[in-house]
Amino acid sequence: LAETGNLDDGFRLGASALRISETFHPTNADSQAIAIVHRYLNHWKRPFRQSTTPLFHGYQCALDEGDAVAAFECAGAYCEVSAASGTSLNTLQNELRLICDQMVHFKFHGSVELLMVTPIFQLVLNLLGESKDPMKLVGEAMDEQTFTEECRRMKAVKVLQQVDFANMQLAYYFGDAHRAYRYSQRLKDVDSTSAWVVIMTFFAGLVEIEMYRVTSHIKHMKEGRKIQKRLQKWHSAGAVNCDHMMTLLQAELEAISGGKDPLKLYKRAISLAAEGGFLYNHALANEKAAIFCLEGGDTPSACEYMTEAKTLYTRWGALAKVDQIKEKYQFLFYDMMTSASSKKRADRRKKAEGRLSFGKKFLTQPGAA
Repeated sequence: LAETGNLDDGFRLGASALRISETFHPTNADSQAIAIVHRYLNHWKRPFRQSTTPLFHGYQCALDEGDAVAAFECAGAYCEVSAASGTSLNTLQNELRLICDQMVHFKFHGSVELLMVTPIFQLVLNLLGESKDPMKLVGEAMDEQTFTEECRRMKAVKVLQQVDFANMQLAYYFGDAHRAYRYSQRLKDVDSTSAWVVIMTFFAGLVEIEMYRVTSHIKHMKEGRKIQKRLQKWHSAGAVNCDHMMTLLQAELEAISGGKDPLKLYKRAISLAAEGGFLYNHALANEKAAIFCLEGGDTPSACEYMTEAKTLYTRWGALAKVDQIKEKYQFLFYDMMTSASSKKRADRRKKAEGRLSFGKKFLTQPGAA
């Protein structure tokens, strides 16, 4: 039902399936039901983070019962939802390594379950700064060329889409709009209701807007608006995870079209992302607000927002992104340090002048000698 667009009935039936499962399995979770509901349905009405605990519980229960297939279905869903919800990259790295090691231990070599989490694992490692080139999926988890060759041989289409999405995110984060756009076009016809699709749609909108900035082709602005309206429609239907995403896209669209007050929308997106615990989008919204202020000539505000973005990316664990910001916007941080240093010097001078004034006043008073 959900895949045909009937999200309300899909969510309702999914919730019923879990209630029935709890009736017949009061002590042990029905892991397969949990995996399906929380991977494809729950996020259309509930925050992503509400699915992480049930999925991890389902994974552990299935392992305890010896049902490795159900366990790793839950594990794969957990990795996607946990990443989407804004879990710190260091935590994700540890959990992904554990899950991948357990899949290998249970002889799930070459399984779709293992293949599906591998690009997520390498994406996390790249953002953490643990790869030579942050835009290439090559490192501890995978070598993209050999990995994709194996996926094509297996006709693992969904896994290849996972690789494309990881590449799209990396290209966007590290400023290659054309590369990000090529990957977004490969994902245009993805048909799924998974949590990952919501994030994929959001990034596709960001990429379209960035392509408009780079090329000035109106088709990219139109496509960006279309995607923003799609997120807005999902939000109106109850998809609470979309509120900050549609707001940030709206801010970006207002910024490129000369809207009245894009900064107000950026501030709103920052607030919503923070409230929802979306650490990576909280950082991104600050970065975008900084760029908007910088382009408008408001350097002090740009410094403030970019500093906050750097702090939040660091908290998320995206050290490769932090390095990129430091290098690309070093002039901003230099200006900020220079300004702070100048302010300290001015404060010291003012205090010194105050002491001197007091001294003169004291010396000129009758009987001071």
